[in-house]
Amino acid sequence: MITLAALSTQYIEIPVTELASGLPADPTTNPVHVAFMLGRAQPDTGDWKTGSWETSGVNGTYFARVLVGPNGGVITLTPGLYTVWLKIDASPETPIMQTGNVTVY
Repeated sequence: MITLAALSTQYIEIPVTELASGLPADPTTNPVHVAFMLGRAQPDTGDWKTGSWETSGVNGTYFARVLVGPNGGVITLTPGLYTVWLKIDASPETPIMQTGNVTVY
């Protein structure tokens, strides 16, 4: 679980491991989106925020990331417990998954 202050602006990073034929694959050519939902709600179309990739994969793990906060973030979160969702546009697949929680104080 990630904990951050509502006044903080920082990247939230989500580890992603993609496999192709059982071997690690680079997902960074696919668009990535992140949604922060209060409680257990599922994201709707307008909830998705465009993320980016940390492009230096280590041992087959890459990081999707999104800048959160009031100073230039793609979203500003008020205090609460959020479920973090990840969506990767990897045509023909579009995997969507819960990836953890963020507590904002």
